[in-house]
Amino acid sequence: MILSIHSYASECVEDSKELFNSKQYNKSINKIYGCIDDVIDSKLTGELSELYYGLGINYSKLGSLDSSLKYFKLARFTSKSINNGRLKALINNEIAINYTKLGLNHKSIKFLKNSLALNLRMNRKKGIIINYINLGHSFLNISMLDSAYYYYNMAYNLNPKNQNLRTTILNNMASVEFSLGNLANSESLLEKALENKKLSKEKEQLYKGNYDIVQIAQKKEPLFKNFTLQNTRIETNKYNFEADLKYKKSVYAISEGNNNEALDYISSCNQIYSQKKNYTKAKIALTNFLTILESYKNDNTIHYDVQKQLTDIILKEQYQYSNILLAETQRNLKINKEIKVLNSELYNASMSIYILISLILSLVVLIPVSIKYVVVNRLLNRVKSYNAITLNEIQLLHNNGIKNKLALIVNYLFLDNKYNENDKIIEIVDDVVRNSNSLTNLINLKKQGELNDELTSTNKLSMDRK
Repeated sequence: MILSIHSYASECVEDSKELFNSKQYNKSINKIYGCIDDVIDSKLTGELSELYYGLGINYSKLGSLDSSLKYFKLARFTSKSINNGRLKALINNEIAINYTKLGLNHKSIKFLKNSLALNLRMNRKKGIIINYINLGHSFLNISMLDSAYYYYNMAYNLNPKNQNLRTTILNNMASVEFSLGNLANSESLLEKALENKKLSKEKEQLYKGNYDIVQIAQKKEPLFKNFTLQNTRIETNKYNFEADLKYKKSVYAISEGNNNEALDYISSCNQIYSQKKNYTKAKIALTNFLTILESYKNDNTIHYDVQKQLTDIILKEQYQYSNILLAETQRNLKINKEIKVLNSELYNASMSIYILISLILSLVVLIPVSIKYVVVNRLLNRVKSYNAITLNEIQLLHNNGIKNKLALIVNYLFLDNKYNENDKIIEIVDDVVRNSNSLTNLINLKKQGELNDELTSTNKLSMDRK
């Protein structure tokens, strides 16, 4: 009987894989749903882990990140009791990819390091390279450029067999060097990337455009303008391509002294990214544009307009990040409930250590909310007895200041102990302390009747500046 159940479960796993490989994602999901209850009843945790992983990758392909993440975490939970390091590494890597897509790069880094540790233990070169590249992406997304370059370089030094993958890594390293201001290094890396004669037209267009941007930043003549601005489309990332094309047109316009045209193109690029709420890419494009604009000493009016757009994007990104953190808290609570139910079905035992750890991590995410109500609201309650008019200003103050700073602290809790990351945590904590002290002083001044109308203006308060 046990053998037949094993055979049935293994057949279900293989059938779902075949459907996935043929891009029949919904059929693969239905196949798994049709057998998973029997596998749970039989307590076959190895096959169950593979089925949950299968649900995760299918939902990921369909763009349903919440469902994908839920099943990857169920796969991670059930895989703890099996001896399959490769599957565990894959699960952790996929969880990380989902967190990157959700904008929670600090969590992505945590799971990527879990995956990396497993791949290093097994000496799985391909898995190690993928982990390094994904770590580079996650650190780049939070503007930790030294860390990003470190991991991209580690991937490149392992000499991936796939030439296109090596070229992608070189382009990523070149982007980091450009952001660091190392233009000669960026140019050299892109020259290496363009040595690949097997590039698709889209990739060749992308890299040659990047090369021209580095040339323009060094006040050299761009070589590939006509080729770069061809109307080629990458259908899977059409809006990304359109935004990138607008960005490159804006840079070409700078080099030609067409300031108003440059402003129109970079504003259009920002609009495309903003419509998709991809504020990180919008921020990078605007920042790079300003860097190049500064090197050409162009019209200050344009600089002011673009800087204003950048400030607006940064505020939107911070607001979005706060909401993402709160959504993750709710998501974790739901997933942990499902894990608890599954654990009961599998073992009829008390909640596992994994769930306790997950709940603790949920509480870590809740720290900003808890501190906000315990510390800030206590101060807000004190001010109510002095003057209700100032309450709105102070509420705006904590929404735009303390909450975002605390979110950043939670972010950095998960990061490396390398480079300047510890200094960043200390700096942000100090800033929160200073801001809290400013709030306390504000209340004390009001209590003493020394706070005038001018000081109550929110845009004059230090904690509200970005």
